[in-house]
Amino acid sequence: MYYVPVTATLMIAALYDRQTLDRYIGKSSVGAYTFFYTIANIVVAFPEAGVATVMSPRIIAAYAANDLMEYHRLMRQYLVRLNGSIVITGVAAIIAAKLALKYFVREPIYHESLPVFYILLIANALLTLSLWPHQSLYARHHDTSVVAVSILAVVPYIILNLLMVPRVGIIGAAWANVALQGFTLAGKLYLSVRIKGAGNRQS
Repeated sequence: MYYVPVTATLMIAALYDRQTLDRYIGKSSVGAYTFFYTIANIVVAFPEAGVATVMSPRIIAAYAANDLMEYHRLMRQYLVRLNGSIVITGVAAIIAAKLALKYFVREPIYHESLPVFYILLIANALLTLSLWPHQSLYARHHDTSVVAVSILAVVPYIILNLLMVPRVGIIGAAWANVALQGFTLAGKLYLSVRIKGAGNRQS
């Protein structure tokens, strides 16, 4: 299924970073990290539901019909909409986080950890952008490539958590998340370009 690798990556990220924080830093850091992660996830949830699920069937149908002009037009439109949604939801997430800290959250660790929120926004923006090459691979029936990239991306993510969290704490977990999503995006882009090139040479 289209979203299984994305969901699996998110689940691993959501579990392992929190477990590492709990082990090395403490439960208060887990609470602050989860709080900011939940708000930053808006940058993934809304584009995934409002853009990806709407455009994916049209893109797949265009490629299946060998209507490459329409396929490329839809892919360009898809990228524009993903970027636009990242900006809009990113601004909404920042406003929501600041209002929550101002009116509802009093614990000092949450206020001290605000930079973590912005790093997690970057991570989630990268995850949303990865939906673009993800769609290209999926439309070309290269599901195994998507799964392979998602699995491989977890390896440096786990290593970075183990190296960074004990040294720099909660912010280390956030940067490990950026690395995870950055690696995933780069891997999918590389494979989509390579597979596209191979297809052009065969045609």
